[in-house]
Amino acid sequence: MQSFALFVVAALIGIDEFGRFAFMFGGAQVMTVFFEAGSPLLLLRVLPARDVAAGGWGSAALVIRCLLRTLVLALASLVLATALLVWGNAEIGRELLLAALTGFLLSVLHNLIAVVRVAKSAIFSMLLNDVFPHLGFFLVLIVFIALGGQSAEWLILIYCFAVLVAVILSIISCKTYLVDRGPYWCDAGVGEVFRISHFWGGALSGAALSQLDIMLARVLLDEGMLGIYALLRRTSNFVSMPQVIANWTINQQVAREFQRRDISALQELANRGLALAVPVSLSLLVLIATFSVCWLPLFNVEPDRTVVSLLIILLFAQAVNVLFGANALFATQCDQEAYLFQLRLLTLALSAAVMVLAGWLFGAMGLALTVLFAMGIMNAALSYRVRCEVGVWTTVRILII
Repeated sequence: MQSFALFVVAALIGIDEFGRFAFMFGGAQVMTVFFEAGSPLLLLRVLPARDVAAGGWGSAALVIRCLLRTLVLALASLVLATALLVWGNAEIGRELLLAALTGFLLSVLHNLIAVVRVAKSAIFSMLLNDVFPHLGFFLVLIVFIALGGQSAEWLILIYCFAVLVAVILSIISCKTYLVDRGPYWCDAGVGEVFRISHFWGGALSGAALSQLDIMLARVLLDEGMLGIYALLRRTSNFVSMPQVIANWTINQQVAREFQRRDISALQELANRGLALAVPVSLSLLVLIATFSVCWLPLFNVEPDRTVVSLLIILLFAQAVNVLFGANALFATQCDQEAYLFQLRLLTLALSAAVMVLAGWLFGAMGLALTVLFAMGIMNAALSYRVRCEVGVWTTVRILII
């Protein structure tokens, strides 16, 4: 639903203004993970285990601590963005301020969604997280465009309002679960602080890695090419959507089966995720690439050889993630979060250096090729680690065997 709404934005406000919107939206995604401080991953790991082992004792206090951490980090970032707006580059400062506001609301939503996933169901939490806010954004967007609105800044504010409504619905949905799982305050143990640092680092470096090319494109490409690259990048995300859905359906089960140390059950979950994601993802890749000459002109983009080549490279980069399966999910749920953090941090540092050089020399093509190779190398290393330490192959080779 998010990608659909963004496509509507790209089609209705023009490719240049969409480039600014994509910069703010991408910045918000990175800030969201920073503000979350790894809390959603921690909640998805700890809440099911506490429900099994201790009847949920202390779960409400844990959620409150997670939300307070988010609030403190968001306030600090909003102050810094405001300072840049007043004393620095006003345009960039304003965009970062709006990105920080969006990131704060998204981080609160993601914390609450983690609780809803445990308290209710994966399907209902997915509706709250992915469908309701973007459907609301889409509906208000249509009215806004019909009234002549074109500003990317107003669009991001409309998105903030849609997320705020989803936050309120999430609070209502998980209220009963938390009320039954007091006390509402207790000190965090050393283990929680140590573990959350790895979750935080892994999530933040992963988000930065996923948005790195968009952030660098803002500097290395002109506004017209930035808008085209952002459009193609968002389009490529459709290929990875089946993997996201597959991960969503098996997440809690992986945590529970690892708690029981049932390797055969974990392998079955990995196989199920691949079976759900791979056929749909590859079908989407073929369809998007084949019909690119038909849908690209709808966004005033000429489907020349360079644009189509960029699209194919970015599509394959997302397909790599799918073919390696739920390796990141298994790493975070099976005591490999520290390794995931280290691997993503190393990949981020190397990718940033290569992207700057490749983007400067070859433009958008250099950025796209760096994304493809970085995803392949990182996924291969992570899948091998999960196989060695957890005993599960998450890669597509399971379907072949």
